[in-house]
Amino acid sequence: MLADATVTHIDEPEIVDERTWYDLYLWLLPLVEIWVRDSQVSSWYGQQKEIAEDIAHEAVMRAFKYHQRAQS
Repeated sequence: MLADATVTHIDEPEIVDERTWYDLYLWLLPLVEIWVRDSQVSSWYGQQKEIAEDIAHEAVMRAFKYHQRAQS
């Protein structure tokens, strides 16, 4: 006998919202990578990719937190 599968309901706006934030990160990352590379900060040499990822992630997280506060 087959067991019944449990289906969890996920709100569509939540999925769209997550995708929107991820899309923002993907859009922002190449711009930040260019800025980091062109800044020529000597302590960043060899770490440009990681630095750019950190900056883009932090920017999106701060925007997300501001967005949450504005909605409440």
